[in-house]
Amino acid sequence: MEETNKQPPKIIKRIVKNYELLEQSIINELSMENHSQHGTSTGSHREEVWANLLRKILPRKFAILKNGFVIDSSGNASPEIDIVIYDEQYVPYIFQYGETTKLVPIEAVFAVVQCKSTNVDKSILEKWVDAIDTLESNGDNAYAYTYSYSGNKGRKTRPIKILCSLRKKENKNAKSKFDIELFLDKDKEQLKVTSKWEGETYEKVVNSFNGEGSIRSHDDGNSEVYEKKIFEEIAKNKNAIITFSFLLNQMMMMINNPMFFSHEQYIKLFNDHEVSL
Repeated sequence: MEETNKQPPKIIKRIVKNYELLEQSIINELSMENHSQHGTSTGSHREEVWANLLRKILPRKFAILKNGFVIDSSGNASPEIDIVIYDEQYVPYIFQYGETTKLVPIEAVFAVVQCKSTNVDKSILEKWVDAIDTLESNGDNAYAYTYSYSGNKGRKTRPIKILCSLRKKENKNAKSKFDIELFLDKDKEQLKVTSKWEGETYEKVVNSFNGEGSIRSHDDGNSEVYEKKIFEEIAKNKNAIITFSFLLNQMMMMINNPMFFSHEQYIKLFNDHEVSL
């Protein structure tokens, strides 16, 4: 007789339990930091907690850079970014200043992370996001595989914008400005995650990163309904780290970011600004 109420395999239960323990560990670290440390050390500790989480859930191909900068081939540079997630194999070593300052071409950046405490200033967040949005990948640099019907040429990309914070409730401003917010609900002592993609179609999300027309849904009458379920299903999970992990890894596959790019525009940038030492 066929079972009607199948239980999840024991191995899945154990994996879920492992994520629950990981989540509690992060909550403990963030809460301890919030009560016992002050000043610069507080911010550094908080960034390291989030960075360690990212190292656990991201594929090994990605590097985690703390306090870095993102540049584009027009010479625009971002303000200092708490955490930059990028594909290191596509970043020339020439994009360094001294031993500690590193600048990452936007074409190689998967995500940028802003780490904040409970005192999140709306104007500061808006200024930070606007500065990131001014950076632009050069469509002529694109050589990676893309779903575009016109081929690789003209494809652009942008990094996923993430806000990690400590707060008592969801930041409505962050939901419109950031793609993902991962935050510690101090009242409930829980990690929570929200994204702006819930209810959105695969097509709309990809086009928002790679440009309008970069992909079109199949006209089968059901594709839009199915595509909405991707993010709705992810959002149902009650463990914030599982949800966060699936969001990042799903987006990594969907937007094909970072992308291969020619260094032509960047060498032109250096050639146009050559100086004698």
